[in-house]
Amino acid sequence: MKKGIYTIFIASTVILLSTPLIPFPSPSGNETKVTEQADWINEPLFEMIQPSKGGILTFKEQEEMLPLLAEMGIKTIYLTPIWKYKPGTPLSRYYILDYYELDPAKGTEEDFKHFIETAHSYGIKVILDLVTAHTGPGRYIYENHKDWILRDKYGNLVYCWPHKSWGYAVDRANPEVINYFTKIAKYYVDEFEIDGWRVDAIGTQYCNESIPDCPQPVEGEHHSKYLLESIKSALEEDKALYLEWAYLGRLYLYNAGVEEEDGCPCPNPIPCSMALPELNEFADASYSYEFGRCFMRDVIMGRVTSEDFVEFFEEECLYYGKPRGRFLMTHDFGYQFYENNPHLHKIGAVLITTIPGFPHIYHREIFPDGDISSINYEMFNLYKKLLDIREKYRAIKRGTIENVWKGGDNIIAYLRKCEDEKIVVVVNFQGRNVTSILEVPFGEGEVLYDVLNRESIVIDEPDNFELTLHPYEAKILVTEDNESPEVHIEKPKEGYLYIFDRALLPIGKTLIIGRITVVVNATDESGIDRVEFYIDDKLKTTDEESPYEWQWSEFAIGNHEIKVVAYDNSGNKAEDRMNVLIFSWV
Repeated sequence: MKKGIYTIFIASTVILLSTPLIPFPSPSGNETKVTEQADWINEPLFEMIQPSKGGILTFKEQEEMLPLLAEMGIKTIYLTPIWKYKPGTPLSRYYILDYYELDPAKGTEEDFKHFIETAHSYGIKVILDLVTAHTGPGRYIYENHKDWILRDKYGNLVYCWPHKSWGYAVDRANPEVINYFTKIAKYYVDEFEIDGWRVDAIGTQYCNESIPDCPQPVEGEHHSKYLLESIKSALEEDKALYLEWAYLGRLYLYNAGVEEEDGCPCPNPIPCSMALPELNEFADASYSYEFGRCFMRDVIMGRVTSEDFVEFFEEECLYYGKPRGRFLMTHDFGYQFYENNPHLHKIGAVLITTIPGFPHIYHREIFPDGDISSINYEMFNLYKKLLDIREKYRAIKRGTIENVWKGGDNIIAYLRKCEDEKIVVVVNFQGRNVTSILEVPFGEGEVLYDVLNRESIVIDEPDNFELTLHPYEAKILVTEDNESPEVHIEKPKEGYLYIFDRALLPIGKTLIIGRITVVVNATDESGIDRVEFYIDDKLKTTDEESPYEWQWSEFAIGNHEIKVVAYDNSGNKAEDRMNVLIFSWV
């Protein structure tokens, strides 16, 4: 027999039962009007940018990120503009010259197709960035169709309002403009098999005489609703539109009585009684700047009580029943602040993964320098854990939200509930220890398990449940499951002879020649948190993902004991053991 490397695998299969996603219900009980939509958009999304400190990321370099993103739990990637653009302008990559010409610095069309195919192989959808609002010198519409640009009442080309630096405002109610962008949207779905579009700056970019000091009054209505209707109708039902804005535009909000303070609407959120998110009628999801850019400021500054926090979602207008993307930052704002305040970044991540809607995670949260050589492993591992928790508990993905804070120090404390499943999330944004009183829907003496920190808490008085949190600490509490998981060593089979990692025949005693892979099957209704592998009671490795496996690839001669310990998501554990005779020279 030739000496060499003997390979041993641990392989196991955990069967995951899933149900089709539906839009989360409006916590306020507002009547909702639902249209056909691509429900997969209500899953964790990653905003992938193009620049890095080393230059423009190629499609091949971005493809290298896909295994990590899949491991983290990402289900959708939104790519910021990938086309040829004019550098040095305020819009940067959003100054798209031609939608039918990819940026050559990123690679070829074949590279792009391979990126899409690879993403799909990991179960990840891909959406692109549709920029319809503005144009300027060198860009297709400006150079070929100035008649597609809005004109004011005096006949002058209209600059975007209030962002004049964006260039000229495109008339998105023009039938020819609608046809042009509809063809682009359909082309990339048909030719490259993308899964939809994120639609940039979709609200109106002009003003009229109802706006005081309007620099270029425009007559008539030129909103984007019919553009979205055309695009949505042209695409397949399972293709998604993710809007950067859900309302017709600033002009319409102003006329509805909504004011603006420091870039944020007042009141925030905008109630249905003032304005409806009309663009959502022909979309599948929309941004929540009102939460990420505006409301989170007050949360961080301690100006929001837990009651205020829950009230935000109760008053948020979800008239068309479309989920909102929840983020801490995007390519437009926020990164510098959270980079300088990592403690707030971490507890903010807990919020956006446990509130109604879906988490929208920005590229530099995970890759600070843009490329794969720089990985923020602390945030990667935290998001991986949080997204795993979100996936396992339907109350987080689809449930209602209720305040459970009652008194004591100010914290954010809310209940997510779906049928009989109840989860309590508590977050301390203060830089000191706090003690708060909660009113929780559990029984006296019941045990809650913190799935975030792997700790158990006994409830003394459900109506006056006292809880202490450390500075900037968060907990995700679920009812403790006292049932132990099931765990079994499937390989090696007891009583078999193994040579070169292959079972040859039963001999009455487990004999292993060469390296071996231990195969473990571990299951539990609450899910498996991790499996630990021991040899003679010495911990060798911990595996947190199925298949649970470990290659025993060290020198070992004689009788030894293999032990595996499985932990479920409620902290319960179970073990299995096996005595083996092994001869391995590696």
